[in-house]
Amino acid sequence: MAQSQAGELEEVEGELVRELARSGAAADEISEAYANGLAMNARFDDALSVLDAWRKDFPDDPRPDYRIGRIQEHREMYLAAETSYRRSISRDSRFYPARYSLGRVLLHERRGEEAVEMFRSCLAMQRPEAVQVELAVALKSLGELDEARALLRSVVEADPALLRDSYMTLDQQPEGFKAAAEYGRLETDAGNFAEACKWLEIALARHPQDLMARYALAVSLRGLGKLEEAEKHFALVERAREALQEANSLSQRIKAEPGDLEARLSLGKLVLDNESERTGIYWIKSIFAFDPNYAPAHEALADYYAARADDQLEFAELATYHRNRAQQISKPHAPNSRGSVYPHQP
Repeated sequence: MAQSQAGELEEVEGELVRELARSGAAADEISEAYANGLAMNARFDDALSVLDAWRKDFPDDPRPDYRIGRIQEHREMYLAAETSYRRSISRDSRFYPARYSLGRVLLHERRGEEAVEMFRSCLAMQRPEAVQVELAVALKSLGELDEARALLRSVVEADPALLRDSYMTLDQQPEGFKAAAEYGRLETDAGNFAEACKWLEIALARHPQDLMARYALAVSLRGLGKLEEAEKHFALVERAREALQEANSLSQRIKAEPGDLEARLSLGKLVLDNESERTGIYWIKSIFAFDPNYAPAHEALADYYAARADDQLEFAELATYHRNRAQQISKPHAPNSRGSVYPHQP
């Protein structure tokens, strides 16, 4: 199930399906792992089918509706996501992942006061640090800057392990150090440039593609009179924004033709280099929902994991796996029964 939760379904999907068919006490845990793996590979319709069956078999469990809401939120179906999150909360009023996610949707929909109320309802959880970050963002949107600053300051100065535990409790794995980035941006806006630089540099060390944090750092450096250093960061932001202009046209190509694998790969590489490693990898992996043997996607993943093999132990193994897959696919072999060298999954 760990492989499925990580989105590595290829070697375990058959066994998961067999385990679900057997049913039993662990069916909910298997369903959650399987649905999560499917979603990570952009097989959303399959994931929703698993979640719907799970919801019917376990009508009191808040997790299926929560998971459905996560998929809907990802697909920018915000009204549907709100409904799913509220349904999850109705099953368990203290299921904080759904409350936190609902607050995030409300904030996205510019319903700041409702978002603040929802985030405040999560402060009763044992580790509320992650909630405090989003509450601060919501308060900032309403102009409540003093409370937002105090919340962010308490989080950035807290034990990092506590913040990680808080995010894990909420079923979240944020990219970078959002509290530091938000706090740094707030201090930039307030003209506290030295304090802002300190935390923005920490945030960018964790997430170099955070363009808003980098722009704020450039503004703060300029405010401190460090013009040459500021200009370097302004240039990096401008270069990334120019590159990302192509993202809209690639997204439109994918919406018009979801099976446009070249567009998915190009978008993945573009986002990977200029905006978000996590989102970029998602777009590259989404290719495997259409063709698990698309060699250029395996090559791109091999390059990514090889370059970061020192960061995580499993990255070296993943680099080797995808490199071998790309090489095996590139070797001449007989077409499959459907007349194509590459099996295609709808």
